[in-house]
Amino acid sequence: MALLVTFIAVLLLAPAGVIGAMLARQAMTRAIWLEARQQAMLTAVRVRDGGTPDPVVPSVSGIDLVQVVVPGHRV
Repeated sequence: MALLVTFIAVLLLAPAGVIGAMLARQAMTRAIWLEARQQAMLTAVRVRDGGTPDPVVPSVSGIDLVQVVVPGHRV
């Protein structure tokens, strides 16, 4: 009986754990993408206005570095 209960628990819990991990990874990836996109938009506005400081300091939490590439592929 104990083996049967263990087997059923594994059959139910293993897929639930995998699905939970996939959903958590997707949520984390989306949050990181949104932070990066927000910083990119803020930096682009500064570049268009001509007020880009050197070095560019990130204004969005979670973003540590900002790289601006100009036409001609210069950093």
